[in-house]
Amino acid sequence: MTVEDAVHYLARLRLRRAGGSASVHQPIVLLWAAVRAAAGEPRLVRWDSVRTDLSKAIVAQLDGDSREASAAYPVLALKASPLWDLEAAHQAPPAHGSGAARWLNDHNPQFGLSASTYALLATDADALDRFALAAVDKLDGTRAQQVLNAFGITVARPADSLPPPPVVGQAFPGRRAIAAVWGGNFQGGMATFPREAERVVNIFSDDNGPYPDRRVPGSGRIEYVGQGQEGPQKLSAQGNALMEWTRAEGKAARYWHRPVDGPFTFEHWVTIVGRHREWQRDRNNQWRIVYVYDLAPVGSPHPEEWPIDVAAEVASRSIDDTVPAAPPDTTALDAPTRGDLYRNLTARATARSGRPAGVRTATEYARSAAAREAVILRASGSCENPACTGMPCDVRPDGTALLEVDHVEDLARGGPDEPVNMIALCPNCHAAKTRGANRAALRSRLRVVARRAHAAALEDAQ
Repeated sequence: MTVEDAVHYLARLRLRRAGGSASVHQPIVLLWAAVRAAAGEPRLVRWDSVRTDLSKAIVAQLDGDSREASAAYPVLALKASPLWDLEAAHQAPPAHGSGAARWLNDHNPQFGLSASTYALLATDADALDRFALAAVDKLDGTRAQQVLNAFGITVARPADSLPPPPVVGQAFPGRRAIAAVWGGNFQGGMATFPREAERVVNIFSDDNGPYPDRRVPGSGRIEYVGQGQEGPQKLSAQGNALMEWTRAEGKAARYWHRPVDGPFTFEHWVTIVGRHREWQRDRNNQWRIVYVYDLAPVGSPHPEEWPIDVAAEVASRSIDDTVPAAPPDTTALDAPTRGDLYRNLTARATARSGRPAGVRTATEYARSAAAREAVILRASGSCENPACTGMPCDVRPDGTALLEVDHVEDLARGGPDEPVNMIALCPNCHAAKTRGANRAALRSRLRVVARRAHAAALEDAQ
């Protein structure tokens, strides 16, 4: 076994994910064994003689959380690696699950570094440093240094060995090319880069992907769907855990976007200003509840440089976890039921604002999921502009109509975030309202249309 061989095998380890980051379990057990080899201690040990010490070492790196502290997982997970030996008379079970600890307690096997790995670390003083750095390479920068310090390994993770962080505007042909530079996975919508000194979440939006991430008209903001392609989404999912950490800590994240047939580009920094839930179809075309994160572009990762209104929204930790009443499947509802649903959604939207319609300050921009859902329901899959020349011939990836909900009177100008001031438009009509030469006249007409449509929908509930 050479140092290069050991580094190669360490790079091939698949670390379990915990809270969105690579787990410390296998690196800790490997470093524990490596330090023993360098000190000339026995290569193999019995499970019952070290399980408590190993679990304590893991707990120390999990900020005292003992729920994930079992050393059984890494001891068994490493058995397939050429770096590790597990000597037992009986077949070992999978590393995951409660059966792992029970098997180790029943059979009390010997385990430790493989003979060739032990010999390398016991005889080459420089090998320990390279082995240790490779063992923590997949951990976030701060966590990696903490693990090294815990075992008295003084070698620092050299900053000059890390690639410079991405810069706004940097583009790559795909996720694999990004991972080749900074490490980490090349799938999923959210990820951290192991080859960074600081923990930064990267949010990936792919127009070729399954999630209908939306740009909020007139604000530059983005509604980003959480992780989970089947069934109700959970905040404990790896990507959602990263989003929650970013939101709770008030951090900035990198927003990467790939258009159809284009590269992944680091477009800008964003921060999470809110979270709500809504109905969307999963990849099996079944309705389910998803989490939607409201992303606001910011000019830098430093909060002190953010716009005042964005910083205020981040500080408010806005969450709307109200479960929407029902999927917006208008074909499955008769008129009275649709009217009742519209009325309920409108009431939720108004109650969320905490003040009558039309009263807002210029710096408040938190959007109501209920208001948006009500307008989509009211539109019944068609553009609400009476002068529309026709809906697009295509639909969204989730099968719903290509409609964009917009405010007739902008929120920044005091318009309420409620259905009476909102309208569902096809992409062409929305562009005409926003950028057309006759946009002022169109806005006046749409103001009347929205009010009449709102009144008619409420009448259906009576």
